[in-house]
Amino acid sequence: MPERRDPAVWGTDIEIIPVSRRDAVIELIRQSFAAPILHAMGVAPERLIKLSQIVQRIPVRRLLYPNGMSYLSQVCDAIQADCSGVISV
Repeated sequence: MPERRDPAVWGTDIEIIPVSRRDAVIELIRQSFAAPILHAMGVAPERLIKLSQIVQRIPVRRLLYPNGMSYLSQVCDAIQADCSGVISV
């Protein structure tokens, strides 16, 4: 879950913070752009089950990073470093 921050206010640190499973499900539901459509179709309960299953298997993180293209390579490096500890091929 990305969160851009103004570097003049927050500094230029990049943080990747684990999110609890409960908070991850809530955030995924909140960020779902198709929620009204799924609700109208009557499949909203299945979506909650699927999202719960996803966060059981895949760790969710909050990414806090400074706004600006000049920080992009540092943000990418931080994401790659975090993923290397999670993903095994």
